[in-house]
Amino acid sequence: MAMRPGPAREAKQAILDAWATNNRINQFLVERIPEKLWRADPPNKVGRNVAQIFAHIHNCRLMWLTMTVRPGKRPASLDRKKCTRQQVVRALGQSAAILAKALEAGLSRPDLKVKDFPPDAVAFFSYMIIHEGHHRGQVLQLAHQLGFKLPNDTKYGVWFWSKRRKEAGMR
Repeated sequence: MAMRPGPAREAKQAILDAWATNNRINQFLVERIPEKLWRADPPNKVGRNVAQIFAHIHNCRLMWLTMTVRPGKRPASLDRKKCTRQQVVRALGQSAAILAKALEAGLSRPDLKVKDFPPDAVAFFSYMIIHEGHHRGQVLQLAHQLGFKLPNDTKYGVWFWSKRRKEAGMR
């Protein structure tokens, strides 16, 4: 179904592009975390390590998919104790793509509803972005607390939305 041109179509595409960019930022950080930091114990061994944080992001996405999308093929959950970077990057790509379809469906409805997520698709999008940004902050904080000096292009690269947007294939 072709959308009419105008502000509604532009806003819908902007939200979908921002979701794809958010996912690319997650993948960017996974790809650049030093190997020794990937499974390093958090301070006082309390909380998640970096691998567990990214597994948690993906596994929360699966929970959101279970809530909001009809039953169907879903990516596998990640084992937070065993997942590799490659598995995380691939899983994040898969879960982001399916959630993008759920967002698009909600944004295409006149009432903007997403199944079982009040009030609407914009709130759903906002919730997911905030949740994932919070966890990226935890990753950067862990690196600092554990004495890992990340290169500037890594620690500030999560803020280069224009660059990550292009890497995600958005215009």
